[in-house]
Amino acid sequence: MKSSTIKIKFSLCVILCLFSIFTSCDDEPVNLPTITQEEAINVNSELYNNVERVSNDNLVCIEFIYPFTLNIFDENLDYINSEVIISNLQFSSILNSIDPTHSIGLSFPILGIDSNGNQIEINDKEQLKAYIDFCLKDEIIGNCNIIISEDECIWRVASNVPNSLGYENYFFEMDDLGTCQYFHNGNIYDGSWIFFFIEDELHLNINLDDNNNLISQDWNIDFKAFFVDDNNLKIESSNHLYNLEKKYNSDNECQSIILEGCLNANNEAEYQLSTYHQCIYNYIGLESNQNINLSFYESISDAQNQTNPLADLYVNSQNLKFLIVRVENILTSEIIYLEIVLRNINCN
Repeated sequence: MKSSTIKIKFSLCVILCLFSIFTSCDDEPVNLPTITQEEAINVNSELYNNVERVSNDNLVCIEFIYPFTLNIFDENLDYINSEVIISNLQFSSILNSIDPTHSIGLSFPILGIDSNGNQIEINDKEQLKAYIDFCLKDEIIGNCNIIISEDECIWRVASNVPNSLGYENYFFEMDDLGTCQYFHNGNIYDGSWIFFFIEDELHLNINLDDNNNLISQDWNIDFKAFFVDDNNLKIESSNHLYNLEKKYNSDNECQSIILEGCLNANNEAEYQLSTYHQCIYNYIGLESNQNINLSFYESISDAQNQTNPLADLYVNSQNLKFLIVRVENILTSEIIYLEIVLRNINCN
């Protein structure tokens, strides 16, 4: 998602006209800047912290254009001093040094240029907050898009409420174009995804092509979204709660159960199934593979009846092939049936 950039320009001339200190040999009264509680930006406020983020270049969709003047007030909103700001480095340093009980004031209007080159005018603190909030939400959505569509990763349904839904251990594969595929019970459902805000709540909308309405009632929903961290996403609606867990392949670790094999001259790919055991353990979160027995089958009925187990060397002639893994704890007799995907690719 392309982030909007808003360039903020403070009119130094206007500020200096509004803020003038007159002194004379006759000790004439001094006209000091004043500020109301509504106009002040308190050091402990969210808006102050966000302005500080802009000065630290941690919020890139807004750019301040210097110079401008900053007025500083004490806890009683009495004027302390003013600073002419000429750079991000100086602005950040001053913001970091102001007493937590103090406040700052900016002289409005502030002129700005949006990402389309149109001039805008910000007339008060509320409008400044609105522009920065918009920028923050735009940046959050951008970060969410990057996290969810990271290369070489899939999103496993780690849990679902109610438990009877039966989606646990099935998974999504997302891309950075806003499209996705959901792998479930030997079927692949194409679809789309998008993050957006409703007021201050992050939402994720998923839409899967499901002509037979087998799963759409449980997934084609506007979900509230909560990133626990970069690898765990919770989405919920009034009747559903899913915990999605990112699984990925790296140079040192295999977590994905989309297993890729190179096509040979016969347009087939060979898979040594035993080499993927650790991928399966990592995917379902087994801390130890002791007392665990894995066996591979072409259908869920074969896996349940333990008939027609596959040999370790499996030759696949299909572009995409679903296999069932029977994961059995030989001590507790607990059994998990896991669907994996073999994907033949051209490695030349």
